[in-house]
Amino acid sequence: MDAPFQKRHLSVKVMMSLNHVPKGAPEMKVATIGADLAKSVIQIHGVDSHGNTVQRKQLKPSR
Repeated sequence: MDAPFQKRHLSVKVMMSLNHVPKGAPEMKVATIGADLAKSVIQIHGVDSHGNTVQRKQLKPSR
């Protein structure tokens, strides 16, 4: 028999702002965003159409 389903593993709240681009900086075109939802850390990774990393962020849940 399977273990009881625990609802606390269903939701993740991710808040990330890309609005803090310096004035005059070239515009980023993100083609793909990946998210790794581990137990204690969430990794966000964005790449452009050429496969170059344009955004990388590590988030920790608030307790």
